[in-house]
Formats: sequence, structure tokens, C-alpha cells
Amino acid sequence: MIEDLYLASCCIALFCSGLIFKQHKTSDNNSSFLHSGFFALLIIPLTGYIGVRYGELPDFIIKLSQCVILLFCALIFLHYQRKKASFYHITLHMLPFTVFFLLRISDIATHSLGLVIVYFVVIFSYLATSIFAFSTVINMRSKYELANIVTVIAIVCLAGLVTFCYLNNSPWILPLWHMLNLLICCYITISAFNAAYTPKKAEELGINKALTIKKERLLDKETANSLSQQVIRLFTANKVYLDNALCLKKLSAQLNLTTHQTSELLNVHMKSSFYRLLNSYRVQHACNLLKDQKNAFTITDIMYNSGFNNKNTFYKEFKRHTGTSPSQWVKHNAREAKDLIQQLS
Repeated sequence: MIEDLYLASCCIALFCSGLIFKQHKTSDNNSSFLHSGFFALLIIPLTGYIGVRYGELPDFIIKLSQCVILLFCALIFLHYQRKKASFYHITLHMLPFTVFFLLRISDIATHSLGLVIVYFVVIFSYLATSIFAFSTVINMRSKYELANIVTVIAIVCLAGLVTFCYLNNSPWILPLWHMLNLLICCYITISAFNAAYTPKKAEELGINKALTIKKERLLDKETANSLSQQVIRLFTANKVYLDNALCLKKLSAQLNLTTHQTSELLNVHMKSSFYRLLNSYRVQHACNLLKDQKNAFTITDIMYNSGFNNKNTFYKEFKRHTGTSPSQWVKHNAREAKDLIQQLS
């Protein structure tokens, strides 16, 4: 019975993890570290299934599964870093896992309490810095990210309990081990599904469905014209597009409308969808920041300061509106400014 549960959980988790690469084909986003962490963490329940099913495992696989929590925590740490990690940075944070894995393979102090303490000190150091990064970056403070960091802490603490029981030959080791494996499978399944189908897509689907069902007009022409001017003021004067948590529901609240009425206002009367309007203002703001040669912002900083949360979305929308990438746009405008100065001199 338990082996069937293991197999089903692992298969579902592996399938949901595969959904991520359907949605996120590029690796320039820090979320790719989280996705890689899913596959690394999946080694633990997979080895658990093979152990329950066949009774024996190669020594190499057992020792890999014992060190994979450290690799996962390093990837979580890289995920919560705001700036894009360099190759040197990634290699540096893969080093602790590599060292501990080599120590396990070579059977050097494998049952040493001191080595176990150092191992978990490194793990909790990664967790502490990840929590600090999570708490300081505003755009990451979502319910999904909060649930993610809490579950990671629970997995690490449970892994610590399993290790403690193993060192003390406790009878609790087997039920705790099964609990850890099933928690990992549930965590990967839910997290991967959320990563593949973001709330934004769900909201867009909900809006489109509502508009299809409710075809009748909710706003007369005069009211719509007045509200259109109000929307323009909110975007131009109040710069609501800089709120990276802005959604159709929040905009509707500011207009004192329902989401159906706001959707009609934007789609029917203003001839633009919510996200098309939102991203056009955000891209324009990003262009203004890129054009200002006095600021020392990186392109990533400009992305966040313009209201974007995701690099893939930022680059896609920027290219859709300008026909080029942010870095190419900066070079092109720098050449134009230089040519103008030469003409005036």
C-alpha cells in the first residue's frame, strides 16, 4: 500500500514539475532555481519508493538523497536573490553540497555529530538569508511565496528530525521518513502547479469567461466616457501602474465599479484589455528610466521600479511595444543622443 502511495505521489509531482518548463522555457529568471530545486528535492521520495519497492538501493543514491536538502536550500537562496546570479555565484553556492556529498561518498566521519551539526548550520544559514530576502523584497510578499517559504522551513525541520532519529536509532524514524517524503511530493505538486498556471492567467480566464456570459452592456456611453477619463488620470497622474500588485479587482475598487463593469469599460469603450493598458504604461515608464542617463539603475532595478514582477513578462512586453530588447533600446538611444550632440556642435 505504502509503495503505491509513493509511486503515485512521485509521478504526480514529476508531471506537475514538467508543466513548469512548458510555461518557463528560458532560464534568465531566478524562478528557474526554484524549479531546479523541485527536481533535486524529488530525489528523496523517489529513493524512498525504490527502497520500499525493492528493499535495496545503490550506496551512491542513498548518500545523494541524504545531501540533497542542502542543494535544495542553496537553490531556494538563489531564487530569493533579487539580482541575476552569475556563473561564479552559482558555482560558489553549489560548493557546500559538493563538499558534503564527497565526504559522504568517501565515508569520512559519516556518523560524526559535529559534521551533522555543521551540515544543518549551513542549511539553516541558507534558510535565514532566504527569509530575510523574502521579507525585504516587496514584490515577493504574496500568499504563494509566504506558503512556499513556510513549507520549505517545515521540510527542513522534518529532515532534521529524521536525521536526529537516525543517529539515536529511534523507532520514530520510519513514520517520520514517510511523512517527509509525502510532504515533499505534496509541496512539489502544489508549487509546480501554481508556477505553471499563475493567478494572473486564472484571472484573465475568469474575466474572459465573465465577458462571454454577460454580453449586455452595463455602462451607458456618457458614464463610460467619464470613467475613461478617470482611468487615464489614475494611470497618468496617480501612476497606479507602479503598484506591482495591481489587478482588475483593485482598479475596480478605485473606480467604484464591479470587475464586470471595469472589463466592459476597458474592452468595449477604451478598446484595450486591462493587462495591455497596464503593461503599455509600465513599458513607457521603463523607457523613461532607461533614457535618464543620471540614474544608476540596472535593467533589473528598472523592471521592478516600473511595476513588473517577472523578467520574462518584462522582456516580452518591452519588445512588443518597442520592437527591441531593453539593452538594445539603450544603445540605440545613446547613439541618437551622440549624433544630435555632434550636429549641434
